[in-house]
Amino acid sequence: MSDDHLYDLVIEWDQRRQNGEEVSPEALCEDQPELLVDLESRISSMKATDWMFDADDEDDDDFLSLPDFSVDLNPGPETQLPSSTLSIEEFSQAIASSGLMDAEEVESVQQSSTSHDAES
Repeated sequence: MSDDHLYDLVIEWDQRRQNGEEVSPEALCEDQPELLVDLESRISSMKATDWMFDADDEDDDDFLSLPDFSVDLNPGPETQLPSSTLSIEEFSQAIASSGLMDAEEVESVQQSSTSHDAES
């Protein structure tokens, strides 16, 4: 019974705290003072994890920030592209057979590449 009551007290403490009300362990244990030490210990453990729920508002490139995954699909003339021994047809077939792109998408990229090359 006391374990169930202890868990109820921890839940009550947490709910009240989430609602902006700070309630002391002593006030929660008025009717069962023998639970005070255990309740204080559990509350202390819960408070130790508070940092995990804080919003990361700062734009400081810390480990919680995601990098910019945008890709420039139109490289400038100074961009050095890697060389390959594959022909464009072999490359297109490999992309289509891998499932990364379907045949229509590969054709669209080829047409875009051809028109880009013609403009250069």
